[in-house]
Amino acid sequence: MACKMEDALLRYINRDCTVYTVDEEFYGVLTEVGEGFILVSEEGTDAIINISKIVGVQFDEE
Repeated sequence: MACKMEDALLRYINRDCTVYTVDEEFYGVLTEVGEGFILVSEEGTDAIINISKIVGVQFDEE
């Protein structure tokens, strides 16, 4: 059964992560998963990242 990337990322809400895109890397807390995007927040700065631009995601150990 196939699942959408959004569904897979929902299980990691409120976890520290590093998101790698084709151009940049973002570090922070995964705070929201929407239709085609994620929101990563770090110390008052939010990054809205298009899921189609993501090449990798690494989650910190709990």
